[in-house]
This record gives sequence, C-alpha cells and structure tokens, in this order.
Amino acid sequence: MAYSKDLREIVMKNYDRGMSKEEIFRIFEIGKSTLKGWVKLRAETGSMENRPLKREARKFNMEELITYNRFD
Repeated sequence: MAYSKDLREIVMKNYDRGMSKEEIFRIFEIGKSTLKGWVKLRAETGSMENRPLKREARKFNMEELITYNRFD
C-alpha cells in the first residue's frame, strides 16, 4: 500500500530540517529503502507525487478467458 502524499511531504520536511534518519524511521515507521526512494523521487521530479505506472493492462482474447474460467 502506498503512503499518502501528505505523509511523504511531512517526512521530507523533517528530513530537510535535519532530523536523523534513525528518528524518521522510528517516528514515522518507514523503512530505509522507503526514505531513500522518496529522496530520489524528489531529486528527479521535484515533487512527491507518485510516478505513473509504466505497465499496461494485459488483454485476453475471449477463448483464453473461457479457458481460464473453467472450474470443472
């Protein structure tokens, strides 16, 4: 589950103000890789908005759907 934009912004404000990473991990209950990803996201995009997903929905043809939907 994704974290809210509000939480990401609050965490980053505290990070910018010099709060230690250890305090951020403990207080906001996020992992090291999460904070690292948010720092990278902001550096690359200048925003805390989620990146759009780069995947497309898989399209099935009707025969495949019928085959997958059999429970006999």
